[in-house]
Amino acid sequence: MALAARSMRLLAALLGAACFSQLPAFADHYRQNLAGQITQARYSLEEVSRRADEQELSLRDYLETALADSGAFSRAAVDDSLRTLDRLDRLERAQKSLASATAFTRPLAMIGGLDLTTATVTAEHYQPNLPLGLGGAVYAGSGALLGLALVLLPSRLTRRSATAKTADRNAR
Repeated sequence: MALAARSMRLLAALLGAACFSQLPAFADHYRQNLAGQITQARYSLEEVSRRADEQELSLRDYLETALADSGAFSRAAVDDSLRTLDRLDRLERAQKSLASATAFTRPLAMIGGLDLTTATVTAEHYQPNLPLGLGGAVYAGSGALLGLALVLLPSRLTRRSATAKTADRNAR
C-alpha cells in the first residue's frame, strides 16, 4: 500500500513538473499571438485612424463623434471600430506587461492580463517544447546512453590502459 501511495505521489509530481515546465514556453507563444492580434487590430483601424488624423482628432474622439452623428447602419460600423479599439488597448497593455516581465515572471504576467481569445488560439496551436511523447522518450533515452558512454568510456579506456601496463610490469 505504501509503495502504491509513493508511486502515485511520484507520478503526480512528474506530471505536474511536465505541465508546469511548459508555462514559460506557452507564455512566449502567447506573446507572439498577442503581437499578431495587435497587428490585426491596428490594420482593422488603419483607415479610420487616417480619417481621424485628417480631422486632427484622436481615434477615440473621432469614433465617438461619428457614433453620435451616424445613422443605424453607420453606427454598427462605428461600434465595431470602438470595440476593436478597446480590444487593442487591452492587448497593448497585456503586451507591455509581458515585455517588462522576466522569463521567470512572464507566465504570471500572462495570467494577470490574459486575453481569452488569444489564449484559446495559442492553446489550439501550441506544441510542447519538452519531448514528452514516445519519440521524445526514445531520443532522450538514446541521448542519456550516449552521454553516459561518453563519460564512462574514457575512464574505462584509461583504466584498461593502466591495467595493461601493470600486467606488463608484473610479467617482466
